[in-house]
Amino acid sequence: MELEWSATALAFNFIGDELPEDGKIRRFTKAVAQPSVEQLNAFGHAIAALGVNETVVDAEVTTKQIVNLG
Repeated sequence: MELEWSATALAFNFIGDELPEDGKIRRFTKAVAQPSVEQLNAFGHAIAALGVNETVVDAEVTTKQIVNLG
């Protein structure tokens, strides 16, 4: 059995003065197969810097793989 990477999606949770009380989730697709914690941290902080007093809280990484059964 062999796993083949197909796609990676990221969801970042942000809080801030101009956002709803429960924050806002921003989603991104077509990310690299296995993003490092450093990459996630840098990307999340860069996106937060584009907002008004926003802070990134956490990130969710979803990876889609194909299983070759033959």
